[in-house]
Amino acid sequence: MTRQQASGDSLAQTLVGGAIGLIGVALAAGAVSIPAAAGYSGIGPNFLPWLVAGVLALCGVLISAALASKPAETHRLSRSGPPSSTRSHLK
Repeated sequence: MTRQQASGDSLAQTLVGGAIGLIGVALAAGAVSIPAAAGYSGIGPNFLPWLVAGVLALCGVLISAALASKPAETHRLSRSGPPSSTRSHLK
């Protein structure tokens, strides 16, 4: 794999993380319009939309930050096969 392919994959994954974060922000904008009148349970009907929006936004930020902080070479699994110590046991 060339460095250009690795950086393209990292960019695509960072964009997916950003898109997930933006979906969370959009859900939070929609949750603003839901009334917060809590009944007997103490949790109103806007609790779950806010929870989902917060988790999605957090996941998007964490995905983007994790991919931006690691070198692109660590995102791919090695295709060289099992370690040499296991190869000797397979014979």
